[in-house]
Amino acid sequence: MSYDLLVCVNRLDESDAATWKTLDDIKPTLEEQKALLEFRALLLSKFPAENEAGESADSWSVPPPAQIQGAGLLLNIGYNKASAILSELLALSRENQLALLDYQSSRIYRPDGFSGVTLEVEDKASYLAPTKKQIEEAVNSLTAKGGPSLLFMERGTEDYVQIAGGDGIYTLEWREYSGGAFKHYVAGTKVGDKTKEVQIKSNAFHMTVMENEKLGAPEAANLMTAFASAQERPSHVEWRDITGNFKP
Repeated sequence: MSYDLLVCVNRLDESDAATWKTLDDIKPTLEEQKALLEFRALLLSKFPAENEAGESADSWSVPPPAQIQGAGLLLNIGYNKASAILSELLALSRENQLALLDYQSSRIYRPDGFSGVTLEVEDKASYLAPTKKQIEEAVNSLTAKGGPSLLFMERGTEDYVQIAGGDGIYTLEWREYSGGAFKHYVAGTKVGDKTKEVQIKSNAFHMTVMENEKLGAPEAANLMTAFASAQERPSHVEWRDITGNFKP
């Protein structure tokens, strides 16, 4: 049994959904095929197809093919080795400006995403180094009607942002650390009622926030993108401090 990936040149549609639909239409040029085969050689130098005894190594279910067929370079990794190898494959593809498509999770790892950022989706595979478009698609994928309805983003520190909700209505929280202590905020708009409570529905539960803290998809995605790009909390947003809710 193998864990299957596809290495492609980075001229894919920016939308993951569109990329999967049009994958068969991608035809690498001769120059692009050369780059993919050079990447194949790099992989085999790091993960040989045979061990020192001349026996087949278990890194590969089938060694990478010596010719490019279809949209890119097909990688059939030994399933029991996938978790150990995947992170290095991601790093190598990123260094070489190549995209890595994961057939098992339907995730596309692109070289131009936010390095060091992880975007977790409730009950789904995570995005590693997501792009701005992937963040937008993840937000728009949330639904209170069966889920997923939660997103969690971190960038290699204790800081994080999280979104709950779905179907175009969301609430976003932002936590940041300084000197070993944290502050925790709910995002809201400068306009709107800051005293009236409303409920944001998510899968199987709801959150109570102020009316101005009911965000749309563009607002939620833009704030997540700001966090991913290591920006400070945007000043155009009303930030309600709820740190006390998390401390005894």
